[in-house]
Amino acid sequence: MKKHILFVDDEKRILDGLKRRMRIFRNKWDMCFALSGKEALGIMSQNKIDVLVTDIQMPQMSGAELLKIVQKKYPHIIRIVLTGHTNKETLMRVSSYMHMFLTKPCDAKSLENALQNGNEINKLMQSDNIKKIVSQMKSLPSKPDLYFKIMQEFKKSNYSSKSIGKIINKDIAMSAKVLQIVNSAYCGLQKPISNPTQAVIYLGINMIKNLVLTANLFVKFEGNNIHSDFIYELWSHSINTSSFCKIIAKEQNKGELFSDDAFMAGLLHDVGKLILATNFPKKYSFVLKLIQEENYNTIDAENKIFRTNHSEVGAYLLNMWGLPTSIILSTIHHHRPLKLKKINYKMELLPIVHIANYLEHKIVKTISVHENTVMDEKNLKDSGFADNIQKWEKLCSENYIKRMESNEQ
Repeated sequence: MKKHILFVDDEKRILDGLKRRMRIFRNKWDMCFALSGKEALGIMSQNKIDVLVTDIQMPQMSGAELLKIVQKKYPHIIRIVLTGHTNKETLMRVSSYMHMFLTKPCDAKSLENALQNGNEINKLMQSDNIKKIVSQMKSLPSKPDLYFKIMQEFKKSNYSSKSIGKIINKDIAMSAKVLQIVNSAYCGLQKPISNPTQAVIYLGINMIKNLVLTANLFVKFEGNNIHSDFIYELWSHSINTSSFCKIIAKEQNKGELFSDDAFMAGLLHDVGKLILATNFPKKYSFVLKLIQEENYNTIDAENKIFRTNHSEVGAYLLNMWGLPTSIILSTIHHHRPLKLKKINYKMELLPIVHIANYLEHKIVKTISVHENTVMDEKNLKDSGFADNIQKWEKLCSENYIKRMESNEQ
């Protein structure tokens, strides 16, 4: 089925150039072109549009205004920014409304990759239903105490990139959003960043402060959500899993970068649950009911209600945001690892997240909703990861006890 893509730019010369470059994809996509936000909205009212690609600096209606309207009126549409205005202020204005950020000049291949997510991960996630769910996502809420801490930190005279990064590093939503921005095309990175502290240093402390204070980059979670207990448990589970991932990764002796990637993979592995439970709370009530009353496992219950699951939704979002492939793969497969007989550096995160997730459920049992979490013993044995699981369980258990004792003091 063809995708319907709408390009918007107020400069006719640029729009004509896009038409010429995109002709090679006319058998793949149905494409429309508009010279203004008003014209674009008219097209959307009369036609099915799957993806919007818009400039930012336009007269009468700016790209930021257009994105905001589209987010509210047509939440199913994937929103991509394509602009030559690559300053931090531009990125800050659109960060809450966009899914991806591309810079001009942008060749046809780069656009194809952005529009198609043309890599091995996209082959795992061809569902239009996933795209629809992610495009309707309004926000990823941050844990209230961490939101408060970052606001308080900015009031200090001696705050630093390290102190801010340390807070962000403990929160699913903050970490995901900062990594989205730093890994956007705006930053022009040769290699994705997966450490929030590095992201803060790269973006600059003033930009992070402005994003927090003026752009609503981080939204405080309101406790009146019908799944508030579940969300708090999810945050705790993610923090514990990320700590266990780092312990196991250090045992691999792959260096600090690998350990940082493992920590972030553990923190974000259940980001799909945060998306589903906070953006679709009523539907997620039925998921929890199936788990609690009919003994469904989480994946099967989510598939029944949403026709997709948190692993696929989370991986799709992180893929759109440009996070490292290793983290995306560990997100989509953390419940059911691939056969890892031929292990490489990138794929080693997957069994680590799988084991850490299993150990968290076994040692801590943070999530009160029964998840039927099992370990993929055969594939872990085939890949050589099974030999040290008892040792890692002991280390993780000791780490958890120490952290709990430290918190009580």
